[in-house]
Amino acid sequence: MSNNVQDAAYLKSREARAIGQNQPPKDSISSDAQRLASQNEGATNSSTPKGPSDPVAQSAADRAANFEKEAENIVTKMATNPQAVTQEDADLAHSREQRAFGHTSKGGVAAQAQSLASENMKNPSATQSAADRVSNFDQTADNITEKLAKAPETITKEDGDLAHSREQRAFGATHKGGLASQTQSQAAANEGQN
Repeated sequence: MSNNVQDAAYLKSREARAIGQNQPPKDSISSDAQRLASQNEGATNSSTPKGPSDPVAQSAADRAANFEKEAENIVTKMATNPQAVTQEDADLAHSREQRAFGHTSKGGVAAQAQSLASENMKNPSATQSAADRVSNFDQTADNITEKLAKAPETITKEDGDLAHSREQRAFGATHKGGLASQTQSQAAANEGQN
């Protein structure tokens, strides 16, 4: 098995892992890479010599290698830290895929990177790490919990809104009986007394 075929198989496994499917779509990057590897394998075995002396073949090989390297980096980033995928990542993936294959594939690495980058641009809070969001919630929880224990009459609607926002961002939801719920309830009671 040549390095190109091995690289195509590796790319397929990385893409499958990134998109959460055993088999990437037929028009995906890895499918194109496998098709090109097979074509290159056939060209290597044919009677027409192609190699480093053929500038077109070398250039196409370089473009494919550049794409494969970038695809691996972006697939890893999408799998491990999707909120960090930027428009620059998507543009680079698109450029490398376009140059390597003459087109981009629906559902391929460039398309997935573009989708994530667009989502991240719409939702700037997604770029804040999960650890930071939980840390912000913990800090707010400490302050409000102390206020609830020592001076519940000082709890305001703003405290309730802050607790709700931080809990929502940290955990994706607020919980019945949780900090936001308790704070909003106390704020409502305080407003009713005024």
